[in-house]
Amino acid sequence: MAAGPALTGVAARDDIAPGLLTLHVARKGRKGRHFVMFRVVSDETRVLDVVRILHDAMDPALHIPSS
Repeated sequence: MAAGPALTGVAARDDIAPGLLTLHVARKGRKGRHFVMFRVVSDETRVLDVVRILHDAMDPALHIPSS
């Protein structure tokens, strides 16, 4: 899928870390219980850096690297 950060449901989470984006994921029509945390490395080459995949009950701020 080429939509990347423009995909419906992607949320900017600058409150946790600059440039951090999240997306809840779902399968087979069920509600998503996990989310992908990622950053855009390059708009030009459409490269993303997946930082973490977490269960939605986890506190994201505790699982993001400081750099």
